[in-house]
Amino acid sequence: AVRTESDLLARAVEQPQDQSAAAQHHLGVAGSHYDIADVLAVGARAQTLARLFNLHEGFTADDDRLPRRMMRAFKSGPLQGVEIFEESFNWARRRYYVLLGWDGESGVPTGSCLASLQLPELGLQL
Repeated sequence: AVRTESDLLARAVEQPQDQSAAAQHHLGVAGSHYDIADVLAVGARAQTLARLFNLHEGFTADDDRLPRRMMRAFKSGPLQGVEIFEESFNWARRRYYVLLGWDGESGVPTGSCLASLQLPELGLQL
C-alpha cells in the first residue's frame, strides 16, 4: 500500500515507464506538482539511501556482482552467444557509480552527492 507521497514517487521511479507519466500520476493522486526532475531526484535519493544502508552493513563494491551464470553466453534466444566479460562489467559498474554521484571505484556516495540529495549528515556516519 502507498502510504506517503515519497512511497508513490519511489514506486513510480521503480516502474519502467515514462518519467513524465509518473509525475502526472503523482499530481492526480496527491495533488502536488512534481516534474520529471523531482521524480528522478526521488529515485536517486532512494538508491543512495539503499547504498548507504548496505555500506553500513558491510557490503562493498566487490559485492556488486552478477552471478557467474548470468555472465556466460546464452545457448539460445535473442542473446545467444553474448557473454558479459569481467572487464566490461567492471567498466559499467564504475560508470553507474559515477552517474549516481558515487566514487567510481568504491561505490561510496560522495559528499557532493549527499549534499545535493539533502543528506549531508549521513556522510559523517560512513
